[in-house]
Amino acid sequence: MLLVLTAMLWGANAQDARYLAQRATLRQERQAIQILADKDRQTRAGQAAKEIRLLIDVAAKAPGAWQRPTLEGLVSGLARQDPALAATLTGELAPLTGDGEPPRAERSAWEKKVDAARRRICAPLEDFCQRAVNAGVIDVAYDQMLQVLAYWPEHPDLHRNLGLQKVGDRWYGPRDLERVRGGMTWVGDLGWIFTKERKRYEAGDYFDPQSRVWTTLAKANAAHGTWKSPWILSTEHLEIRGTAPLGELVGAAEALERFYTRVFGAYANFFAPGGKGDLRLVFGLAQHPRLLVNIGKDEADYQAGLPPGTDAGWSAGMFIPRIPASFFYAGPPELYYHEFTHQILHVFSNGNQAPAWLCEGVAVYSQAPRYSGGGLEFGDVAGNQHLQGFIRDPKLRLPLARILDLSDQQAWNAATHPEANYASAGMLVQFCMEADKRAMRADFIDFLRDSYRGQTNDHPLNQYLGLSQNDLEERFAAWCTKLVAQVVDREAPTPAP
Repeated sequence: MLLVLTAMLWGANAQDARYLAQRATLRQERQAIQILADKDRQTRAGQAAKEIRLLIDVAAKAPGAWQRPTLEGLVSGLARQDPALAATLTGELAPLTGDGEPPRAERSAWEKKVDAARRRICAPLEDFCQRAVNAGVIDVAYDQMLQVLAYWPEHPDLHRNLGLQKVGDRWYGPRDLERVRGGMTWVGDLGWIFTKERKRYEAGDYFDPQSRVWTTLAKANAAHGTWKSPWILSTEHLEIRGTAPLGELVGAAEALERFYTRVFGAYANFFAPGGKGDLRLVFGLAQHPRLLVNIGKDEADYQAGLPPGTDAGWSAGMFIPRIPASFFYAGPPELYYHEFTHQILHVFSNGNQAPAWLCEGVAVYSQAPRYSGGGLEFGDVAGNQHLQGFIRDPKLRLPLARILDLSDQQAWNAATHPEANYASAGMLVQFCMEADKRAMRADFIDFLRDSYRGQTNDHPLNQYLGLSQNDLEERFAAWCTKLVAQVVDREAPTPAP
């Protein structure tokens, strides 16, 4: 019996050793691409700064305020690569003043110079993007694409490759284009309207697309203010049903569409591991059934809109896998983003077998994105109420072992003070995604993907990260202590002289 047990243990240890060796090799390959990407970022930032400065010199020969928006946009793109260089160039834009429009020939010559500069700036970024795709490091490829769009938001080839077409001042995807070709336009406060009737809308009339009658927006909102006849609003990737006023639903739709695109980029290897799978999904190209979202006008209406027999408990929103759809009420965007994260990860992994702490932790991490370089960025501690709770209230800080014990929904729901669960699980994901200059991010996303799909083969988080359990506990605790101290020191009042 002892020999059998010894053989079993040796076999298990050998299997773990092979697994850890494979992960170490994968980590080294990813790090090599990332090192090249960082080096490329620094090199390309310097070259981009030279191109922008040449344009500034051209503009300075016949300065005018009309040149500034273009140059400010390019400097904003540079800030994504090198904030210090961008700050220097911002000061050089100050002399560009003056009213009036230039002669058509002068503007045309200027636009040709700008177009040529943009192409020179973006070409190496596009090449590196393809190189990263070929190497299977999709998150790096996506970052290169974001850099291209930061420099050139109207990049024609990239938008065409993404399946987008510009009509008026807005880019539309394939599904939305069907409506546009049918004579409709999306506007920020009403959603879809008939293009030829724009003046009638501006005069105060509103065409209710569900009852198919002209009315007023106030009357239409009243008619769709209950779950018996909710608003139904379709966008490129979403179908939103709601009792909130139309303007709030339109705002939620636009926010969720932006968030949708960013989630696939932030968790690229979740959806296309090793560059395999549907890469179109990561870059916003894949077609799929619209994701269902239900939005009540207030918390009571949110609860009334849940499927019969669903216990809302203390929740302010939830994703219900069996439908599948998310439910919440019109309010803080954090609520939308939190539940929508659950929905996307579940739907696009065809289920969810991940532990509760991981599901909720990644939703907390994702729920408070901030705008940077023209797009959304995750990892903002300052704007995240759960992470702020962890920092400011010691009672909300659970040790690592306690967080990892929150493995199922029963354990999660048993908490007397659930805020500690959200705060601590969110901070653990924040650590895995952001600590050490994001060195653990790719390994963590592998763990996230395999956990959702039930494919970890019992390998715990620390093995995915290449750490012993003790090392993980010590690093997490030290990182949290440092983060809390930084916030406290930054906010401490300055002593009186």
